[in-house]
Amino acid sequence: MSKMETENGTQENALKPKKLNLGKVSIVVMVLVLLGIGTYGYFNCCDVDQNKNLGTYDDPEVAFRETQKALSILSGHLKIGIESVQYIQEYDNSKNLIFKPQKSK
Repeated sequence: MSKMETENGTQENALKPKKLNLGKVSIVVMVLVLLGIGTYGYFNCCDVDQNKNLGTYDDPEVAFRETQKALSILSGHLKIGIESVQYIQEYDNSKNLIFKPQKSK
């Protein structure tokens, strides 16, 4: 080989982009994903133990009063919902008087 041919050969090799090995890239991505999952688990594992105060009561009478308060609030919201349904029913009745519903054949 002449000196010119070896220079052309090295120049062609230098200009060709290197191809990434798909296997190596997938392994690197998998390691990064596992590292991210491990980091998330490590930093969030202790949050569950810190929430020991779950709103429980030692005294049954206090628990009963608090339950009554909560159910009273729920009942008020339920009554508002029932009134809204009754209003819609009246609207539907008025609509049926104005626009006679067609009987299906």
